[in-house]
Amino acid sequence: MMILVGMVTSCFKESFLPIKASFEVVYLQGRQAAPALVKVTNDSEGAESYLWTIEGANIQTSTARNIPELRFSKPGKYKISLEVENADGLKDQKEMEVVIGDILSADFSFAFDVNNFAPAKVAFTNSSVSGQRFEWTFTGSDMSTSTVENPTVTFLTEGVHTATLKVFNGTSFTTKEVKIPVRPRLEPRFEVMATDFNFEMEAPLTVRVTNTSKGSISQQWSVNDALARIQSVSDSITLITFSDPKSYQVRLVAGNGKETQVIEKQIVVNPKSNLLTFENVRIGTYSNTTFPNYFVSRRNLGIDKQALDTLRFGRELDVVFFSRDADFSYARFVSPTRVQDVLMKPVPQARQTIFINVLEDCAPCTKVTLAQFNAIKKASDFDALVFRFGAGVVEGFSRSQGPRFVPFQTEDNRRGIIYIKNFVSQGTESYIVADIKVWRKPQ
Repeated sequence: MMILVGMVTSCFKESFLPIKASFEVVYLQGRQAAPALVKVTNDSEGAESYLWTIEGANIQTSTARNIPELRFSKPGKYKISLEVENADGLKDQKEMEVVIGDILSADFSFAFDVNNFAPAKVAFTNSSVSGQRFEWTFTGSDMSTSTVENPTVTFLTEGVHTATLKVFNGTSFTTKEVKIPVRPRLEPRFEVMATDFNFEMEAPLTVRVTNTSKGSISQQWSVNDALARIQSVSDSITLITFSDPKSYQVRLVAGNGKETQVIEKQIVVNPKSNLLTFENVRIGTYSNTTFPNYFVSRRNLGIDKQALDTLRFGRELDVVFFSRDADFSYARFVSPTRVQDVLMKPVPQARQTIFINVLEDCAPCTKVTLAQFNAIKKASDFDALVFRFGAGVVEGFSRSQGPRFVPFQTEDNRRGIIYIKNFVSQGTESYIVADIKVWRKPQ
């Protein structure tokens, strides 16, 4: 038996495993602004060794397959490089650039449309850095929130309002808050005050008109009478003179740069009487009173003694009342120039007034009755009364002698009469109650 043996010969060719360097970069928290955290995921294939080279991060190099989270503290462009190698000595490399934005910051400016009077329109300019999303909140405006990058809102009321911007980069955010001052909404109004003690608003009348409007920066005055004289039609305070006794309409056009509004007031000018009438004036005693106004002027019926150091009050002072005690056992009116005679402090710039305290002792004088006093309606009515004013004897009276009428004449030759109606003495309160009629200006 023959056995045949065959031999098969094979040839083997060496082959190398494939290698590929690969990784992915993810910005953690969705934040790409410094300081930023970056996660690197190594998905290389066929590698047995790794060499990482990193710019600008807290880790510069590593040979680990998976490196920890990287922290980039400063903005810029940085390279991450991975070189891989296997047992056969095969190598591969991948490089990737990461971009880290500027540090997240919130900032904005604002500008008023025309001005900051309510309603105030405001445009906001967002100058935040590295913001990806914006949230605005406003107080006192026509919208309370906005996600527009550069919103425009209108603040409706006066006051200090708040605008807040919240800037997001991923889940990180920062805020800025600004106060927005808004001035009052335009509300026209004005005040009228007679000058030269013309409280009865008699012709010829000069009044001081004052623009007291809220939210106003301009004014225009006019009167429905061509003969009325306006000192300045555009001043916030001006004088208007009316010649004739009748009714006038004073018109103010107030503006704030965005709008104008109109208000009118009626001023009734009365016929001339040149008489001032004051009723139920309380005049305290010098030594014992809770009423410190024992000084009387045409402008301020009762002047506190502490105010008499001013030039104006001293020159305007007409009447001073003195009582020796709270029971009015001896009382009289004193010239402002002679208050030191009754131990009062001298009044600066005082002017003389002459009183006839005891009218019954003046033989040539008219003995005034209540009917005669009430009949005085104008300054010329004094012509029917005869008084002799002179330095004479300083007289005094008591509360038992009443009713009492005390004529007087001022340094500028104005005439008047004081009618003492009551003497009041209750505890610490000690005063007289009087009506006064006096010429407003010399005849």
